[in-house]
Amino acid sequence: LSGIDLGNFLIKQVVRELQAEFESIEIFSTLSPVPGFRQWLMNAINIEGEKMLEDDESTNLKKLERPDLELVKKNNGARILGELVKRKGWFDDPELVKVMKPILMRLCAR
Repeated sequence: LSGIDLGNFLIKQVVRELQAEFESIEIFSTLSPVPGFRQWLMNAINIEGEKMLEDDESTNLKKLERPDLELVKKNNGARILGELVKRKGWFDDPELVKVMKPILMRLCAR
């Protein structure tokens, strides 16, 4: 379904149904995906680097046991986050989700 704008269609359909059922609701939003977040995140990593992370967030990223991250670990937690976000399927790994979810939620709310 890559390239097919099914998500947009479904969102509009649900909004119409909600408007019909709950006439007083005027503002709607979706939690997924957050448009432009990944691009913002990658830019923030390049510009702010480690400053964008709380100390415990950086520590938790550095503690991840991933042989393929060893070179990145020598740099900083922000670079680890950037590397992981670029990877397909990171969200299928419970250990990565446990570490990354609170970081991404905080940064997304920023």
